[in-house]
Amino acid sequence: MVESAKLFNYLSKLSNLILSEIREKFKNGKNYKSERSITVPDFSELEYEDGRIKNFPKNKQVKKEFIDSFGLISDLTSNFILNLKEYKEVEKILTHQFKIQKHLISNFINKFVYIHVRNFGKEGKSFFRKIIKLFIQEINGKGPLWKVKIFIAGVWLEVIEFEIFKNVRLRKINHSDFEFRDDKELDDYFWPPYQFLI
Repeated sequence: MVESAKLFNYLSKLSNLILSEIREKFKNGKNYKSERSITVPDFSELEYEDGRIKNFPKNKQVKKEFIDSFGLISDLTSNFILNLKEYKEVEKILTHQFKIQKHLISNFINKFVYIHVRNFGKEGKSFFRKIIKLFIQEINGKGPLWKVKIFIAGVWLEVIEFEIFKNVRLRKINHSDFEFRDDKELDDYFWPPYQFLI
């Protein structure tokens, strides 16, 4: 348990350093952003009849700005993270205390950086702390606990979100819940990560 607390501490420091470095790169004008086409459903002509969807929405193409994850991840992992003492401490704890092989640690660090890049500017520090806790849960053999999302057609909420049971929430659907890229680009990393160390 002491090692888990130590690991949490070093990963939290590493997380803060990664976020600061991303911020610094953008501040200095390094451009990792690009515009891509995505497909989104057009709900403007959606009709309901007897509590059921009468017609399904048509898809439309829109442009959306994305961060070039690969360029930024490559910069961060090869030129920045591997030289940090916090990274070296994380690597030492994972290899000696948790007996994790180095190539798996490399996979984890790439995914860890990827999560920071993808969620930079969208999520606060509490989100990244949850990611660290999930990783520690996994290496302790407890496995991550995922939140299940279910869309219910025909239910319109008057409020944004409310709790039905303990840890079960019902919320309004966001438009972004239905977005997907149409250019068949799939990232090499998985989010949500079903396992950090694969």
